[in-house]
Amino acid sequence: MYFFKGENERALADLDEAIRLDPDDVIAIYTRGELRYAMGDFDASIRDLSEVLRRNPKDVGALEKRAYAFEKKGAHELASQDRHQARLFGR
Repeated sequence: MYFFKGENERALADLDEAIRLDPDDVIAIYTRGELRYAMGDFDASIRDLSEVLRRNPKDVGALEKRAYAFEKKGAHELASQDRHQARLFGR
């Protein structure tokens, strides 16, 4: 809820706590990755989205979002690979 109100630090704290309580909550991990992207913490976003993809390699949303984060970091080849995979799995 805080995420949608622009209260990013509070949203991040809530997501951290949710993940601490349930480390298998992939939705919370994905959402934290999105939030970290929005906050400009691309390395942390990539880590979270990579964890989502470790658990579900065909998650098109995580592939696309991680591609954006890779682009922001200048890792264009990795971004291209993620976009390619997203297109394959999105069919």
